[in-house]
Amino acid sequence: MPTPPPPLAPLAILALGLGLGLAGCSQRKEEACPGDLVARLELRGTLAEAGCVVDPPGGWVVPDAAPPDPDPDDAVRPALETTFSYDPGSGQAAFCNGNRLAAVLLGTRTGDHLRLEATVSGAALSACAPGCLPRTTVVVEGDLAGPPGETPTSFSGTLTETLHDPEPSHDGSDPCAPCVLPCTSSYTFTGEAG
Repeated sequence: MPTPPPPLAPLAILALGLGLGLAGCSQRKEEACPGDLVARLELRGTLAEAGCVVDPPGGWVVPDAAPPDPDPDDAVRPALETTFSYDPGSGQAAFCNGNRLAAVLLGTRTGDHLRLEATVSGAALSACAPGCLPRTTVVVEGDLAGPPGETPTSFSGTLTETLHDPEPSHDGSDPCAPCVLPCTSSYTFTGEAG
């Protein structure tokens, strides 16, 4: 009997780590992080809300004796090396992770507050159905911090990931059933200079 999994393999961390080009990798080109460097930080994410979860037929079975949750302070989470940049001429901020297949998240900067996003096609959600190919919108929002007048040394914010608008099926049925789209999962993100 299945036990509850994480939401669709925490796609946001996977999406950013593997490049936000969840499909069509051969279509992506390397993109430079536009603008002037604001900060290079190592970000780590923690699942805050699992909105994209698939229930198996028959429901979830909770084990009689679940292992204790690990101490979150002891958990080693992989870091995502990122660059935040800003183009004062256009007023556009950017979030880049250096993966040559990654989409660059673009958006706004107001002081040290950033809101950046990107939408890509072709996430393959085989946990839902073999033909489930939704669009994915990832939004990073939060605040940079550091000593006044110096390069920011930390970031605190959120990453939300919304799966939506799947490619239609050939027979007119819901291509993502049993998943219900749109759905949104969110993560808290913190980062420090590496």
